[in-house]
Amino acid sequence: MVNHRLLGLAMLGLEFCAYAGCGSSGGAANAQTGFTLASIKGRYGFSFSVAIPGATSVDFVGGTGVYDVDGAGHLMGTESYNSTTDGGHFCINVSISGTYTVNPDGTGTDTVNLSSSDPQCSGSFQQGW
Repeated sequence: MVNHRLLGLAMLGLEFCAYAGCGSSGGAANAQTGFTLASIKGRYGFSFSVAIPGATSVDFVGGTGVYDVDGAGHLMGTESYNSTTDGGHFCINVSISGTYTVNPDGTGTDTVNLSSSDPQCSGSFQQGW
């Protein structure tokens, strides 16, 4: 189930792009460079919902969370989410920890670990943004 949750912390990259101004404007690529780990620092809240098509049904996952980013490549926080996977499951106060990188053009990667006393709510993933 955790592999389906990639969208949750993808918000890290999206929030950074909104804050730092990466992306495009009027169809022209933004030429900003010089971003570093320190370009992302502070507390961020997020919410997500996603539909995951399966072979015979569609699963839905949605939740909210908050995480702190230290400007030195580390993140930590908590999230809670609901999933219809396997008949329905609630994951409450799941601990988030991980690391991130930032490239000079504002893109980056993160590795996220999810920890809970419920094994269905624990796992890890990596993503680029």
